[in-house]
Amino acid sequence: MNLKKYVQGIALLVLMVCFAATAVAAGNTFKIDQSVKTLFEGETLQLVVNMEGEPEEGTISWRSGNEKAATVDQNGVVTGVSKGQATIVAVCKTEKRSFKSSITVNVQRKVTSVALNEQRLNVLSRDDAALDGLLQLDSELPVLVLTKGNAVVLNAVVEPSSASSKRVVLTSSDENILRVSGMNATPKAPGECILTVSSQSNPEVFTAYHVFVVQKVNAVKVTGPSKTVAVGGRLELSAEVSPENATIQNVVWSSRNEKVATVSENGVVTGVARGQAVIRADAADGSKRFGSYTVNVQQMATEIQLPETEMTVAVGYHKSIRATVLPANTNDKSVIWTSSDESIAKINGSGYITPVKAGECIIICSSKQNPLVNATCRLVITQPVTKISFSERKVSLKVEESLGLSWTVEPADVTNPALTFTSSNNNVATVDANGVVHGLKRGEVTITAHATDGSKRTGRITVQVIQPVKGVHMRSDTVRVGVDEKLTITAVLEPENANNNHMTWYSDDPYYATIRGTTNRPSVSGHRWGSTTVHGVTEDGGFEVSCFVNVGNYDKALKITDLYLQDNTVKISVLNESNMNITRFYGLITCYDIYGQPLPCTTTGVNCFDCSYAETLYEGESTRHGRFHFNGYQQPTTTIGRVLMQITGYTTDTGYSRNIKEENQVTVEYKTSNYIGHTPTPVPTSTPAP
Repeated sequence: MNLKKYVQGIALLVLMVCFAATAVAAGNTFKIDQSVKTLFEGETLQLVVNMEGEPEEGTISWRSGNEKAATVDQNGVVTGVSKGQATIVAVCKTEKRSFKSSITVNVQRKVTSVALNEQRLNVLSRDDAALDGLLQLDSELPVLVLTKGNAVVLNAVVEPSSASSKRVVLTSSDENILRVSGMNATPKAPGECILTVSSQSNPEVFTAYHVFVVQKVNAVKVTGPSKTVAVGGRLELSAEVSPENATIQNVVWSSRNEKVATVSENGVVTGVARGQAVIRADAADGSKRFGSYTVNVQQMATEIQLPETEMTVAVGYHKSIRATVLPANTNDKSVIWTSSDESIAKINGSGYITPVKAGECIIICSSKQNPLVNATCRLVITQPVTKISFSERKVSLKVEESLGLSWTVEPADVTNPALTFTSSNNNVATVDANGVVHGLKRGEVTITAHATDGSKRTGRITVQVIQPVKGVHMRSDTVRVGVDEKLTITAVLEPENANNNHMTWYSDDPYYATIRGTTNRPSVSGHRWGSTTVHGVTEDGGFEVSCFVNVGNYDKALKITDLYLQDNTVKISVLNESNMNITRFYGLITCYDIYGQPLPCTTTGVNCFDCSYAETLYEGESTRHGRFHFNGYQQPTTTIGRVLMQITGYTTDTGYSRNIKEENQVTVEYKTSNYIGHTPTPVPTSTPAP
């Protein structure tokens, strides 16, 4: 150790000891009295400072370390502000030095009210019916009913909940009746006393109870004259408690299902709705003893409804009748069926009616549970229709004609022979109430006769409505047909839905064309270039019609007479070989190179393009160069070696248009002199020897 530092330390210690001895000798004291450190919110506390020596001549200042909890003025008076702690500091200044002392003050919150937690206690008002005539002690306090020998732990409710101390003190006015220890209360003997609950920190805050110690009920037995009661009916129950010397003999009645049954304070049960309810009688002394009684509430029938008040049933038929028993939740919906005259009709227990003979009787339906509730139905027994037949199975009439039907109803002595009639299609034919049919349009309908006596018997007859032919015309009065071709033509009947479409056909000149067929759609066959007229006559009405027929080889109306290449450009010449004026025709041109490979010659890069000629070609006339239109054509830079062309269709000045089927198109071909038709095989080059 450094000798110099050691010597300095010893000197400092000696100096401190000497200073302390001098201060004690001087007798200076400055200290806050610590005997009282607690106060309540809103209250004040005068602090006292013990002083001796120099502090007696000094000036004292005060301050609080937590003014939210407590404040202090310059006289040392502390005021409690809010629950919590605050350190109060006093400083004394003299001419020579300062002295300081402190005290920690605890600010507490007062209790404003106390009471017992009554949630699990039997606390009654003095005028409660259960206490009627039992209390001897005169007070207006709430009555706490306790059972002898049943110790309870009491819980207190202290307000506010933020009070600094929630401790309470229990005091009994008679320990022989109720003994208390802490929060435990032991009922010692039947009787009455006062129980006081007070705040330990604020004894002036308290609540008192009138304690009534009783001999408890050990059992409750409930009896009644019946287990069943009707909806709206009443049933009086009785409750007997034991032992016989129980202090409180009263019980509290309750229903565990008041939607089914309710119970009055005297034990009178009233049925509310069908079902089962448990009725309880709880001992009023708080012993939690009870007796129960299960009551079945039954819904009696109050009304019976029948679907009809009057019914008609035919001999030989049967009918069931169903009753509706109300209300819907009636316990017993059984009914009893009876007939007022079983010689007219009988009815079994299921409501099944068996007619015996024509006549009238009354059907009675009664509730089995309550026979006074019943309903009746007037029953009429009739002789029904057994058969309806028409004189013919099928009849016919023309459109806009009428026809009266003839029929027979069996047996001859039916009660009600009246019929109604219906048509299966009123757009074709209608029928009136008298069985008269009126034809509207071509077709076939079924007319049905219906018995109106409930027998559901019917008779049927088929009616055919015929539409006669009133005229005829050709769909096209001029047609074209190719040589060795056939064409179906149509004669339009007037009206088009006429029944009979049979016709007779013939040709004016079979050399050019013939016609075959027996309907309005015959077939015309072309034989040679030329024309003729065909005629037809309708079988119905003898109406005549004719059609002009042009015959020609229309697929070969145009002939490609020349196809060649000039300066790598396609040249064409086409001849009109028909007797028609062709206003426009169409073709297809395909190009190949000298090796026979497709040669692109259009803007889209394919080797074929459509062409057309839009100037009129009269009979025997040929096309002129430079008048063709090539659709999308682009002159190829490679030599054209082969060209193909077909005529695909044309139109005439009469509006006739023809698209030539692909299999009937004639293909014309042209090849140049340098056309090879295949790609040459390269000649191998020999490799020189090394």
